[in-house]
Amino acid sequence: MNSDFFSLKINFMKFKKSILFLLILCVISSLVAFNLNAEWKINAKDSVISFTMPNGKHNGTISGLEAVINFDPTNAEFGVITATAIVSTIKTDNEKLDQHLQSADFFDSKNHPTISFKSERILKNDSGYVAIGKLSIRDSVKNINLPFKFVRNEKNTFLKGTIDILAGDYGVGKTSSTKADHVIIALEVPIFQ
Repeated sequence: MNSDFFSLKINFMKFKKSILFLLILCVISSLVAFNLNAEWKINAKDSVISFTMPNGKHNGTISGLEAVINFDPTNAEFGVITATAIVSTIKTDNEKLDQHLQSADFFDSKNHPTISFKSERILKNDSGYVAIGKLSIRDSVKNINLPFKFVRNEKNTFLKGTIDILAGDYGVGKTSSTKADHVIIALEVPIFQ
């Protein structure tokens, strides 16, 4: 009787180890599948980063977008988004202004050639998602919330978002007590796997 009990106990322990091994294997394979499915490439050519300058006096765009997007819309909290754009590509509706924006008075593109964003976490909310992270312009780094939507239709998939910043907070122009340095930035980035 004791040998039967002992044998049963050993078999049960082997069974538990087998189940534990299978569970670990399932978790590892799902993580690998998640990483494979969550990586997106961007279509930089068709990406649009546009902005409205203080008081809506000028509109413009910035190009040269490069990004790493690791994002699964069903598991947003595991996502990571990093992106950079090239300051020298800034274009507005005024050529003289374009040149002035490159100067040390504004973006100082000679010493700070890129604008970058790196998420620290991504949250899902009722209207889409929010990438919480750091925006770097010139030598200033600020925490921002970047609300965005994951839009998928029959032909394309996009990330679309809008943020408001105060340019003066980043040393671009002067700070304004009346928020005359308020800039609205809109992003529409086609992505694919």
